[in-house]
Amino acid sequence: MAGSGEGLSPPVLLSLYTIAFGLPYALGELARKTNWLAIFYLIVLVPAAHYGAMYAFLWLTAEGQEVASPLTAGLFSGFVGAALSFLALFLLGLRAPGAGPLAFGAGLVLLTGWGGLGMWLINPEGEGPLTYILPLFLPWQLIFAFFLSVLLRASPRRGAATTV
Repeated sequence: MAGSGEGLSPPVLLSLYTIAFGLPYALGELARKTNWLAIFYLIVLVPAAHYGAMYAFLWLTAEGQEVASPLTAGLFSGFVGAALSFLALFLLGLRAPGAGPLAFGAGLVLLTGWGGLGMWLINPEGEGPLTYILPLFLPWQLIFAFFLSVLLRASPRRGAATTV
């Protein structure tokens, strides 16, 4: 991925951008019966998964320059980011009670697809972080946020009775 000559590298910028995207939910969680695991998931694990997706893209394009088209590399990295994020959600027990395999599968398919489409839309001669943020990362994050609203178990409000 092309980067501007100065400033943050794209993987670091993506991680910071992802943290900023999850911050409103994490702050809202503080007004509820705070689920620190959910905050850890949003502020640490999701950016780490997206950092891993970025490096999956860089690995694929470096290892198979003749084979990997931007579309293929985007599909691969979109799948890696979604799969790692959803896997962590499931393994940590943060899955909403009504979130079934269909919701996870639909999210995986749409996020994989947008990874490929987003890379296809990018101007290869563009420079700087906005080259990737507007056509790829922002729409991907919006799709991801929609699926998290379905898949992530909400914490009860403070003072609300809880049943386990």
